Amino acid sequence: MSKPILLFSGIPGSGKSSYGRWLARTKGYLHVDFDHGDLERHSLLDSFREVESSGPERFIAQLLRIDTPVCLDWGFPPHCLWIVRRLVGAGVELWWFEADRGFAKRHFFDRGNVSEAAFEEQMANIETSRRDIMEVVGPHIVHALKSDGTHVPCEEIYAQMFPDVVVVMDRKSAN
Repeated sequence: MSKPILLFSGIPGSGKSSYGRWLARTKGYLHVDFDHGDLERHSLLDSFREVESSGPERFIAQLLRIDTPVCLDWGFPPHCLWIVRRLVGAGVELWWFEADRGFAKRHFFDRGNVSEAAFEEQMANIETSRRDIMEVVGPHIVHALKSDGTHVPCEEIYAQMFPDVVVVMDRKSAN
């Protein structure tokens, strides 16, 4: 793949969307938030639906035609893990945002438009499928909340995801 296509998923309230917005603002990514209509807004919905029916080729091709790198923000329901497997198999880089359940729940509620039942249902589904999810995620796990419940700075998450880029930048700034 000629440019990164990232997929962020994980614990609700762990900071996936905040990090995706930061990437858009500071690194020039297109942030596609599945839960807020961005598939339609960016004319990606039809090709994404084809991932389920016939495979990811058209969706990936459409993402690659976009002038910037792309981060997909989808806290997918675990019953859609097979779709995520197709995306990963086509070269999409999956990152799982992990967080302490209590702190994540607090951040989830800070949105003001969600219920405790919705959080608990999502968490129960994740826990039931955790082993299968982690098998697909592999080593790409971001611990997005600190032990005090605050978010890890986006720069630190970026350094974890792109250590070679940060090293190159550090060498240049040292000269």
